[in-house]
Amino acid sequence: MVYAKIVQASPACLELAVKYLKEGKLVAFPSETVYGLGALATSVDALNLLYKVKGRPQHHPVIVHLANLKDIDQWVSQWPNIAQTLADNFWPGPMTLILPKANNVLNQVTGGQDSIAIRIPRNKIALELLELLGTGIAAPSANRFGRISATSAQAVFKELGNKVELIIDNGHSPIGLESTIINLYQKPYQIMRPGMLMESDIRKVLSPGQLAEFSVNDTTNNLRVSGNLKSHYQPITPLKLMTQSEIINYINNHPQVKIGIIAFTPIKANSNQVNLIKASSDVHDYAQNLYARIRQLDESGLAIILIEQTPITEDWLAINDRLAKASFKD
Repeated sequence: MVYAKIVQASPACLELAVKYLKEGKLVAFPSETVYGLGALATSVDALNLLYKVKGRPQHHPVIVHLANLKDIDQWVSQWPNIAQTLADNFWPGPMTLILPKANNVLNQVTGGQDSIAIRIPRNKIALELLELLGTGIAAPSANRFGRISATSAQAVFKELGNKVELIIDNGHSPIGLESTIINLYQKPYQIMRPGMLMESDIRKVLSPGQLAEFSVNDTTNNLRVSGNLKSHYQPITPLKLMTQSEIINYINNHPQVKIGIIAFTPIKANSNQVNLIKASSDVHDYAQNLYARIRQLDESGLAIILIEQTPITEDWLAINDRLAKASFKD
């Protein structure tokens, strides 16, 4: 079995990555959000391989990453004023726009829809790779479909080490959660997936009424976008959200069960079976480390992971979205 090389980002590394991408192979690369599993967005074979390696349903679209807007008309058929306003303010950055696709865009990119998801990442290595390649890279998160997103090269290796040609190491992802997705394909324009780019910040650059209110429980829009399934970002170990008192009761009622906990404050319980990780109350630190901490507990031979419920405020919305999907059970 051949495993991918983890290579520190360098000019030679990027040239090798471009060579592999042009040959239809997969390259994992860093971004400010999470690590992406990259495939040449203009190659049917490369895209089919991407879906196969991730175990991703063929109808579930991927996000195309671009270096700039120079060739945007090769990807979208319409570029409304609101798109330009958002791009001027938030690109490069953790924002994905959904727009009508150009005629030449492959169905493997869009999941068979007439819309395309695009973004320009805020990561020097990713931008240099895209610029050197000269076209778009289709890149969902570099992990198996539905599992915990990878925020380090080592996490990518554990997930996909024997299925990827190259893993570019650029340290830990500074944001740690996936991009905010905004639907500009159909009205009302709205956020389809919350991220660390807040709705209130987006509204500051738009005219009143341009963006509909985001609703966690909105079922009226059937547009398929990355990360909008009820079950996603999940560890193999069962995960539950609880209040602090519920966690303590669970520990005391299950003294023989190995339990992993992520909580804001130390939890005292009469059990030596507990693996506790103290979480930061700073929302950005919490987001940056969330997936790595869940992954750490998932690899610790535990029976269950318990996470203390986080604040119900706008700045914690993206985190609450990921935790709800990580804990969802049919």
